[in-house]
Amino acid sequence: MSLVVGLAGRLESLSAARVLGAAAQRLINRGQPLWAPHELNYEGLLESIDAGELYFGKIDDRAVGVFRLQWEDPLFWPDVCPGESGFVHRLAIAPSHQGQGLAHELLRFAASLVAESGRPWLRLECEDRPKLRSVYESFGFRSVDVITVDGIVTCRYELSVS
Repeated sequence: MSLVVGLAGRLESLSAARVLGAAAQRLINRGQPLWAPHELNYEGLLESIDAGELYFGKIDDRAVGVFRLQWEDPLFWPDVCPGESGFVHRLAIAPSHQGQGLAHELLRFAASLVAESGRPWLRLECEDRPKLRSVYESFGFRSVDVITVDGIVTCRYELSVS
């Protein structure tokens, strides 16, 4: 039983939306909402899919994880020079597969894509939640700073991939 990661096309978009939706609902049930509903549905994912930025992980042909990899992120990283980073967004694991190390496998895949592109940094941001931050820190990400974007406190992280 191994994770296979690939670029999501329109055929995989519904599966990716289900993974994001299930992960988001689990957070809502815990009183920790993270994403807006329009960011998680099929229509909300089309832009990422059409841009070739949405990746998904599957086990036995069942989608269990998803993330978006952007090559620029002026909203959260306006101080970063263009062309030096890849940026992970909306990393999610289906609730049925959480706690199995799959987030690290998806991060490893993202890091390899960034390294292959010749960019030295994989960067991301997340809300200030200890459990979420520990996932990134245990993978090797270094905390850069804490900023506020659109009224939301955001922790920025980076990982050297070169």
